[in-house]
Amino acid sequence: MTRVIGSETMAPRGLDEARSTPGAVEREVAAPFAYGGMRVAWVEDGVACTTVRLPEEHALHAGRARPAAADVEVEVVPTRRPPPSGDARAMRWAWSGSTGRAESGWAALVVEQIAERRFRVQAHTVAGAAGRAAILSLLAPTVVERLGGLVLHATAVVLGGRAVLFIGPSGAGKTTSARHMGEATWLARDRAIVVRDELGRWQAWGAPGGDDVPLEHASDVVAPLGAVLRVLRSEGASRIVPLPPASALLRLRESIQSGATDRDGEHGALDAAARLLREVPVAAVEVALGCRLADVVAPFVSERAHDEPATRTAATPVSP
Repeated sequence: MTRVIGSETMAPRGLDEARSTPGAVEREVAAPFAYGGMRVAWVEDGVACTTVRLPEEHALHAGRARPAAADVEVEVVPTRRPPPSGDARAMRWAWSGSTGRAESGWAALVVEQIAERRFRVQAHTVAGAAGRAAILSLLAPTVVERLGGLVLHATAVVLGGRAVLFIGPSGAGKTTSARHMGEATWLARDRAIVVRDELGRWQAWGAPGGDDVPLEHASDVVAPLGAVLRVLRSEGASRIVPLPPASALLRLRESIQSGATDRDGEHGALDAAARLLREVPVAAVEVALGCRLADVVAPFVSERAHDEPATRTAATPVSP
């Protein structure tokens, strides 16, 4: 039985620019490389690549190979299929047993799960850096959701070595919250991938896209997940607000970028969100303009780094 688990529109800004801008900035990254929860080996023309050229926006989120959620070998088959006339950002994937099929306007993938955390991929795409970016943008959510991870609409920063995700709908203040994080560095500007690695630890990975954040880019492409915070506006002091489990689950669900088209897919997303909620602090943060938000967030994250969910309490409010 074939189960459709995703249909969405979420291609990153960098991919759009690489498609449409002549001379778009590209950069080579060493292969194998880490990207979006995966450790990726790359094969083109039957040869294992030691470097892969990507658009700058994607190269920002590709780092050195490390413990990841999955090992993925990608074999690229260039195609002369012209760019689509419709929405090239729409992505769709489905699994039948251990075989997944995924497609967007710029790439088509056949994904074989050959072990619990090993995948082999045959990828058809247009030649060049933009085609490679299309593969990665489609492949990451296909594999990560298969492993019980999530793609979240979030801005992510790294503070004290741990990732803090600000979630909420467009206009909620995710980027503004990141700007108030002082010496933190940014990991993701619009989308973050969260998944447990091969050692069972929740990790946060950046993904391309989003508005510029006036912080330094994080020195690594992945960080241990410290907290997920739903941004709320405040006219008083900035503070952490605990959420009842049902409310926290709802806040997570509204930020999941999955677009599951059937009941099983929705159940899978909710199961992953519930597991995340049990194992990672999820709360709301009321943000007052001008506040040093890091002074509120840092104690909350550090105090709960090893806490059980039942012992989580709110951090002390800090006035702006």
